[in-house]
Amino acid sequence: MRGVSGAGKDWWIKSNLPNAKIISTDDYHMVNGKFVFQKEKLGEFHNLSLLAFISECQKKTPLVVVNNTNVRMFELAPFFQS
Repeated sequence: MRGVSGAGKDWWIKSNLPNAKIISTDDYHMVNGKFVFQKEKLGEFHNLSLLAFISECQKKTPLVVVNNTNVRMFELAPFFQS
């Protein structure tokens, strides 16, 4: 899934793909149930998202959606290479 922050990606996925396993870097920014952007950990969190995606693919999860902004090609590349 690609789109700028606030574009409605999460809403669209949940409305149209209710059985999808959603992988989102935003989930790693959650602290006590609240979103807290942690710029210094962004690279680490993106790596964790990639590892989660690979894990779901290895488990043969039928539908995996990576829900990040992914607005630049270098952000998408690791998911295609894995």
